[in-house]
Amino acid sequence: MRDPRGQTPPHSSESDGPESGLTSAEHYACALHEVGNALTVILGWLDVAAGSESLPDTRAAIAIAREHARRGQIMTRRAIGAEVPSSHEERTAGHLVDFAVTSVQPQAGAHGVTLRTKVGPGTSGSVQGDEVVLQILTNLLLNGIAFSSAGSSVLVEVERRGQSYVFNVSDEGPGIPAPRRAALFQAPKSTRSGGVGIGLPHSRHLAREAGGDLALVPSAKGARFELVWPLAAASSSLRASLAPESATHLADARVLVIEDDTALSTLVELSFGARGAEVIVASDLVALDAILAGRPVLDLVLLDLSPVGGELETTLNALARIAPHAPIVLMSGQPTGVPAEAEGRVECWVRKPFDMEELIRTARDLLARRRA
Repeated sequence: MRDPRGQTPPHSSESDGPESGLTSAEHYACALHEVGNALTVILGWLDVAAGSESLPDTRAAIAIAREHARRGQIMTRRAIGAEVPSSHEERTAGHLVDFAVTSVQPQAGAHGVTLRTKVGPGTSGSVQGDEVVLQILTNLLLNGIAFSSAGSSVLVEVERRGQSYVFNVSDEGPGIPAPRRAALFQAPKSTRSGGVGIGLPHSRHLAREAGGDLALVPSAKGARFELVWPLAAASSSLRASLAPESATHLADARVLVIEDDTALSTLVELSFGARGAEVIVASDLVALDAILAGRPVLDLVLLDLSPVGGELETTLNALARIAPHAPIVLMSGQPTGVPAEAEGRVECWVRKPFDMEELIRTARDLLARRRA
């Protein structure tokens, strides 16, 4: 989640590594990171519910877990370009602070860390984009807890400053060493055991997308992160439905994905499935042979070279026999492009790492041409 600790002036140009520099795989890793945070909270409160002998306490724990499960679902659907359900009534800034702190209480208790809050005047108004603020605060709190020792505390504050709410998350940990400050918001690198270093860059990206910012600010002890969130957050990226255009071209399409990278094949399956396609995944030649033995009706084939190894020509011949009219898109990170044995036998080549929207757009255009 977080890189090692220390302080740096706010809005330092040295630490402004843009999230736009991420590869497509790292971009999706941002979403998975945030979903992972939601799951951490969910599991924590389910443990509380399982160990509680009080029915009201059990119900309260389950309610918090359900809220974060809903958040995880929204983040996942947004990441794969599916339609995002309409949001609930917005929370006030003070309520957001209280709920964020309550959410991570099981993790704080397990580390022996005390969570404190301070809500300033002028924070009783609702927060537009509260889902994203909660997402960022959850990330910062889990980071603060992870780097705090037993007996220390993490403080969350909020105040009104002009036309913005300003949230601060401070801990009493070791701080961030000077050599790491410049790269703090550049992804992905982390020296924390189990960390991926992608949470902070993604959180800053979300804040700036809404017209706010996230920075590391000077602190006498530990680390202090300041989240500036405008009273009228930009709504285009926070609440808008991401329903894909021309999705009908993918509706009911049967897509065969030959890919041995489970993370990538899962993302393809989720992204195409959200647009109505039926996805069949073959991770190796054995799985592919079993699928083709059933002589399936296929509309499109997405082919990675790795699973077929030195059997590319044999694989292409088998696909030509079973699905002669299905366009084949080659997915490859090879700098040399399309192999000689595939020349003239694939419709196009999408080079890895690619943006998922690029792959979807390519598939949609091929299917539209075929059905025209």
